Formats: sequence, structure tokens, C-alpha cells
Amino acid sequence: MGGIDTEADSFAALGLYNIDSPWLSEFVMGDEGKRLLEVWPENLEVINMFLSLQTQWRSDMNGLTGLDYAGVECALRMHEVSNPKQMFIEIQSMEGAALKELNHG
Repeated sequence: MGGIDTEADSFAALGLYNIDSPWLSEFVMGDEGKRLLEVWPENLEVINMFLSLQTQWRSDMNGLTGLDYAGVECALRMHEVSNPKQMFIEIQSMEGAALKELNHG
């Protein structure tokens, strides 16, 4: 598994990068008050949900295998997500990007 050294590396592993753009309004700040990345408002809900699933990863001897979908479904219900099917598709997309980076990065 690839090593992660900083918060910025953690976000980059998920495919999230600092993009300077006047159209983006939400920011994630580092410990020192430095902006690590910007999040488009329409992506904030799925990113928060994805990050809340941090205890739902399955793994085997070769590394991470994916999210526990029963846990994902439970979280979507508990958070009363308005469109759980769409949110699940978006979470799967983030899961795929994270698996590539975390297992082979």
C-alpha cells in the first residue's frame, strides 16, 4: 500500500486537489489554516458521506477490497439522503479512485 504523509496527500489519494477557481465556494482547511482543496457545493454532500464511511472499508491480505455496501446503505438511510441511488453511484466512483490510489499508489 502507498504511504500517505500529509492531509493533502490523503485528499489527493481520493482524487481531490487544490484548484484555484473563483467558482468554487467550499474549502477544506489544514491544521495550519492553509487551504488544501476546494469543493464545489454540489459535491460537498457526497464527499462528506464518503468520508463518513471511513470505518466501512473491507480488506484482505492484499489490501483494501472496497466498501461494505451494507454499511453504505445503512449510512444513506440514517442520513436520510434525498437521492440514495445517485449518491451510491457517486460513492462507488470515489471508491474506485480511492482503491486505485491506496492499493497501488
